Amino acid sequence: MSRAAFQQHVPFPLRFAGRTVRIAALSFSFLFAFFLGKWFGTFTGPRLLRWYLQSCGAAFVKLGQILAMRFDLLPIQYCEELSKLLDRLPAIPTERIVAVIERDLGRPVEECFATFEVDPIAAASVAQVHAATLADGTPVVVKVLRPGITERFRIDLLYLRMAGPLLNMYGPFVNIDMRRMFGEVVRLTREELDFRREARQIQQMHERMNMDDIDHYAPRVYPELCGRAVITMERIEGVSVTTMLAAVEARDEERLSSWAAAGITPQRTARILMRSILEQSLRHRLFHADPHAANLIVMAGGTLGWVDFGMVGWIDERLWVHQFKIREAVSNGHIHAAYQHLLATLEPIPTTDLSSFETEAKEYFRDWLASSESNMATLAEKSSGYFFLRLLDAVRRAGLSLPAGLMRLYRTIIIGDIVMLKLDPRIDWVPVLREFVADEQRRLTATLFGQTFSAANFNTAWQFLIDAPRMALEVADTLQFRLASLGQTQRQMLTRAQRLLLHVLKYIRLAALLFAVPLLVRRLGLADLFEIFGWSWLSATTGTSSGTFLIFDTLLVLLMGRLIHELERPEPR
Repeated sequence: MSRAAFQQHVPFPLRFAGRTVRIAALSFSFLFAFFLGKWFGTFTGPRLLRWYLQSCGAAFVKLGQILAMRFDLLPIQYCEELSKLLDRLPAIPTERIVAVIERDLGRPVEECFATFEVDPIAAASVAQVHAATLADGTPVVVKVLRPGITERFRIDLLYLRMAGPLLNMYGPFVNIDMRRMFGEVVRLTREELDFRREARQIQQMHERMNMDDIDHYAPRVYPELCGRAVITMERIEGVSVTTMLAAVEARDEERLSSWAAAGITPQRTARILMRSILEQSLRHRLFHADPHAANLIVMAGGTLGWVDFGMVGWIDERLWVHQFKIREAVSNGHIHAAYQHLLATLEPIPTTDLSSFETEAKEYFRDWLASSESNMATLAEKSSGYFFLRLLDAVRRAGLSLPAGLMRLYRTIIIGDIVMLKLDPRIDWVPVLREFVADEQRRLTATLFGQTFSAANFNTAWQFLIDAPRMALEVADTLQFRLASLGQTQRQMLTRAQRLLLHVLKYIRLAALLFAVPLLVRRLGLADLFEIFGWSWLSATTGTSSGTFLIFDTLLVLLMGRLIHELERPEPR
């Protein structure tokens, strides 16, 4: 009888008690080794922490994977060590996997697949993956949730809450809110255990990657063969980027030449990888959050295929705006603007002096740009991943933090950057970034100013009108009250500037209203009134495109009204 089968026959109370004893023994061993290492000066904190979390397994590994993203909370050496965490387990017998598929899909596995390979492609802590073919011969992969994994994670989350006080005694975790980290573990676990959610995200990424003009690809999902515990998706075949990196490092010209004949080169792959991450995160706002080499396959012709969607990230509209503006500012060399948008993405900023952090962050932005243009700069200095590591370390030392969702994006950038530079150490990322920014600006402009002013575009413009005064006042509030370095003189100057701005806005609104009246009359087909009252000159000035001008004139009036209303509103006492 196999170990997995034996465990299934053990009563639950005994399994619970056995795991309790195991985790308690590992926790005390961890603490003993920690204090012993510090006492004798042989401290290896990062490796010791990785050993502890990996030995506990399941939800403890998930905690380590989340902490590996938090460069803003932990020193870099801890994040790098925790990123090595593996959660692979021995394979589950195929008959048990088949039983899960048949129970979830409600029919025999022979009716679902023409062939189903016994040996798994991968066996991780959450799922096991098998190769199969459909009735029409289409090659697919089948991802199956491990039996009993939901119960095990539920138990481990309880242990994590119990282990929280112990972890808070450990050096790097003294100032970290572990309850918040446990919340992240719960969210990540729910995502990984919800295969219907993952299948939807894979399908969304497949559709969006097909929609854009970047040569990247996500597999197709077969909804009729998906369920709570099963995902069936297209099998992507080609050259693994892991294999390509090995050939580059070994300078295997024979293999590199044979791939080049099929349109596959390390240089082209590196460029597509960077552009793909930009496109996913800052256009589609849904991105693969684990772009290490084993999850990348270069298909025939050079298309970059993405696999293993166990970790997917997304960013909301507010973060998207600031992240795009950071890239736009960097591509144009505007360091102060990049810093301002970085500041806007931070968690609520404490009322402390941030001048040292500002100086340090701007220095990192300047070094990053200068290195990209220098032939003397090292590979690390050119790396955007290295830049983000330095920046996040400065965030941590300043006592600041970033939203958890944004850390997935930064981790994606750091890992993708490492792979990209290994593929092509000479790549100049600045033109790629500028190309993306220019393309995105053209796309947004075409969307807003196209011939058809759709309801969706109108809603976008209206949302901007609503948010613009609030954003302006938030900036004023930050300048007046949240930065301790500003005094009463600056506040008085700002108040006078507000009064002056109020008068200017009123005149602009009046002019826009006067211009809107003839436009509206003409749009309603009453242009003959111009002639009756002797106002023929108005008919000539409005032109034939009065509809478009009327829309933007109306939006201008509304925006001015909102700003005037916000500026005239009395301050709360």
